[in-house]
Order: sequence, then structure tokens, then C-alpha cells
Amino acid sequence: MKFRSARIEALLAGPAPSDPLYVSNQSLVDRLKPWLIVGAPCLALLLASGIAISHIQKVRQSDAIVSRAKIAAMVLPPSAPRPLNVFELRIDASGERKLIGAVRNVTDHVIVAGHLQIELDDAYGQPVGSAVQEVSQVPPGGIVHFQIPVPEPDASVAMVVGMSVR
Repeated sequence: MKFRSARIEALLAGPAPSDPLYVSNQSLVDRLKPWLIVGAPCLALLLASGIAISHIQKVRQSDAIVSRAKIAAMVLPPSAPRPLNVFELRIDASGERKLIGAVRNVTDHVIVAGHLQIELDDAYGQPVGSAVQEVSQVPPGGIVHFQIPVPEPDASVAMVVGMSVR
């Protein structure tokens, strides 16, 4: 029974084409050649991009995030002592978000007016906003506490980037 069905199938299929481009008439090397010509560069490109992506991910994970203040501290020479010493500066996220700070007059005279420029950064050290705080009539050795609202929801780090006094 199997012999008959094989003969019928061969009769229905007809003779094999004699065209040399027909796949079944080509040798294995001739069939693989186009795949190698196209596939080898594609495979090399795929491997190279995979290696590059994994390297970038390792660098991102291993490198500590350096804020602009840290870079400035490494590059710039130490500056002269400031008349106002900022000894507390933090963002309080409990309840309404606010910037809490305190400054001390380290001079031997009254600071009539002081202006603090504060940069707000996110957890990755990227700037998300800024704030300004004015202080006035700070006696020698005196301390002034301040609180200001922080509207930026991503802000988690605050640092003084500028100060001027009279």
C-alpha cells in the first residue's frame, strides 16, 4: 500500500526541475553562501551592539553619580571663608515639602543683608530647580533659621551655589 502511495505522489509531483538555481539542485555550499554573505555582518553587528549595551549598563551601575558641587570642589581651588556659615540645609518631605536651613554669622560685625542662592537637585544629582533665601540683621555669632516651600516634587538634595552679604 505504501509503495502505491509513493508512486502516486511522485506522479503528482512531476519531475524535479532542471534549473540550476532551483534550491534542491544546488550544493550545500551554494545554498549557504547567500546566508553567510548577509548573515555574518548582521551577526557581527548584533554582537557588537550587545557588547556595547552591556558595557554602558555596567558603567552606569558602577559609576557613582557626581554632582556639580563635587566636580567644582575637585576642580576649583578652596575659596576664602564665607561670612555666613550654612550649617543646616535639608529638604523635609514629611507633609508639605519645605527647605529647612540655618546660617551662622562667623564675622565680628553685623551682617545687614545676606542673599543665598540654593540649587535643588534630584536623587541623581540633576538640577530640578532653585530657591533664594534672604537673611537680614544677623549679629556676630548669631544664627538665623529659615524655611521655604519646595514646589519641585523630585527635589531631594539642596546646596548653596551662591552667597552675597552686606
